[in-house]
Amino acid sequence: MHQQSGERNVRHPFAGRRCIHGYVWRRRRRHESAQDAADDEADGHRRRRTRRRGGHHPNGGRGAVLLGRASDEDGRARSGDLPGRRLARLARGRERRRERDRVRRRRRCCRSSRFRRWRRRHPGRRRGTGRDARRRPRGPGSRGPRGERRRPRRGRLRARRVSVLLVHGDREYLRAPGDELHTDLGVLDVPEDVEHGDVLETHLGEAFTVRPLRGPDLFEHFERTGAPMMPRDVGLIVGETGVAAGDEVLDAGTGTGVLSAYLGRMGANVTTYERDPEFADVARENMRLAGVDDAVDVRTGDLTEHLDEHVDEAFDVLTLDTGDANEVVERAPDVLRYGGFVAVYSPFVEQTREAVAAARDVGLQDVRTEETIQRPMDFDDRGSRPSTGGVGHTGYLTYARHY
Repeated sequence: MHQQSGERNVRHPFAGRRCIHGYVWRRRRRHESAQDAADDEADGHRRRRTRRRGGHHPNGGRGAVLLGRASDEDGRARSGDLPGRRLARLARGRERRRERDRVRRRRRCCRSSRFRRWRRRHPGRRRGTGRDARRRPRGPGSRGPRGERRRPRRGRLRARRVSVLLVHGDREYLRAPGDELHTDLGVLDVPEDVEHGDVLETHLGEAFTVRPLRGPDLFEHFERTGAPMMPRDVGLIVGETGVAAGDEVLDAGTGTGVLSAYLGRMGANVTTYERDPEFADVARENMRLAGVDDAVDVRTGDLTEHLDEHVDEAFDVLTLDTGDANEVVERAPDVLRYGGFVAVYSPFVEQTREAVAAARDVGLQDVRTEETIQRPMDFDDRGSRPSTGGVGHTGYLTYARHY
């Protein structure tokens, strides 16, 4: 009877029947047992210095309500009543929301153009917010989540060193700030603080308009050492592998360096190997013109001979554009991070078959090959049709993933 009466009369909006039952009997064991229904109903009120308000619940309903904070006769606090614990949880939630809003406002402020201008005028060390503030240091000797050795981080793209296009009519020239342009139109010195839209004149008075450098311009204006990878193939590799800022990429077959420059401009850290020393020098100059020489490390040598140097490192993407790509694919699991991608570019079917067989033999997953074909369209008064000129087929792209 007492148990049923206690459960029926002690009510609380945040507690169920089982919680109320345990609450009442803990209070009952602490003091004396109830003698009748009246004592059962007012069990908590006599010992907690609380009072009934005319025999009614404060919200108008009948029944006992436990008001106030639990304490002993000597004033020492014990476990709080249900309302106190609920209020404490609400207070903690409000504090978390306030901190989250403060972090969001701080991040929005950091992204604003006014803050960026202020930061350029007042350089200094900035403290991260949110997750960045709690992040552990990631030095060259530290270890990753899977125990792999971390590679030294190279700097990001430096906007002040990115080259610009100098346009005069149908002529376009790629130059970095501080370089000189020598043409039949005269000599032009590119200032260090050049901005997009400026008009520069040669010593003969010929005007050149400054335009920003974009990815497709790299393919058009890089000094070539062979047939470079076309933007359509670069786009497919980026889309299929999901290369993003901060990723570590290992590349073989630098050539002109179009793929490495694209990835470097996206914020990835690229280590690329080129066998020919002269080709490697041209690629380094191209990286300087693209403004990614601090993000792309061009090395001279054969990757198959230097794979042992990268066994302890973990790369997100492995890109290959060599005739012996299958030999590197065989050791891809040794250099790839869990979930990393392999992308192989081959102009011939035979090389593609060897790469696919090697990927399957070492247990790579999701192995597939796609042919890159692009047909431009011609539009004239007679009608519309695919163009008969240009480059339609470029090569075969093979993808695989390490799990």
